[in-house]
Amino acid sequence: MLSEKYEVIKMRLNDNPNYLEEDDTEVLNLLKSYYNTYNNNSNMLNNESEFRIDTKNIYEIILKLFDYDGAQDDLSKALEDCTDEEEINDILKYKQCIENLEYILNIINVVDLNNPNIEFTKASEYLISYFKNRFMEEEDLLETMSELNNKLTDLTDKLTIINEMNNLEKIKTEIDNRVTDYKNKNNNNNNITN
Repeated sequence: MLSEKYEVIKMRLNDNPNYLEEDDTEVLNLLKSYYNTYNNNSNMLNNESEFRIDTKNIYEIILKLFDYDGAQDDLSKALEDCTDEEEINDILKYKQCIENLEYILNIINVVDLNNPNIEFTKASEYLISYFKNRFMEEEDLLETMSELNNKLTDLTDKLTIINEMNNLEKIKTEIDNRVTDYKNKNNNNNNITN
């Protein structure tokens, strides 16, 4: 199933090289599926060959997303220009993510999964942590956007009601003016006939 999703993304990348820059949601969903599938070590060890292939395929896609042409230059420039400590930390984490992706991609075919070296273990743990945080941030953002959308919908509904009330008030005022004009006209006609 993961290989099918990978192939879909790969085809989209062939059709549109900027696909990942435009929408990374599908990649994040693929990564979630990957982590859910291999969250249990027995799934990984029982399907070692499939795990290696899935890891290579998915991490290659993520690396394309994160390490686009010119990314290293952009990151270096951002580090030079940045003065905010939190932003500097985010840039360094991003760079570390790229390095760990490259490292795992380089050794995934040969690493002993039953007894992985410490570098592989640390790189894997780092990526799992990094992407879990990214998922949480994305979910928080989606939740915030949803709440904002609900508030905007409520506001739109209230403004529509206020606008309708204002229109009704204008109509009432117009009717009152016409009634007053009619009464005045009738009074004038009655005064003339008397």
